[in-house]
Amino acid sequence: IALAASAGALALLMVSTFRYWGFKEVDFVRRRSGQALLGGLLAIMIVATKHDLFLFVLFTGYALSGPLHRLILGRPVAAPTPVELATKEST
Repeated sequence: IALAASAGALALLMVSTFRYWGFKEVDFVRRRSGQALLGGLLAIMIVATKHDLFLFVLFTGYALSGPLHRLILGRPVAAPTPVELATKEST
């Protein structure tokens, strides 16, 4: 029952309008601190030893990031339509 419920929830999230974070915004070229290096090294060690648990936590966190982002920041402001822009410019 839990697997069926989670599969249904994931199916609904896949077709939802939630905005998810992408890797396009990450700047891999800029310098990082020593803490970021240690965090990356720790992540690699966890993947090497407990890869099933780490990937489950990683993908679950990503699946929940869209709805949590919407709950915290609220619904994004819609862009004005061309009709609204035309009426605003004429007044």
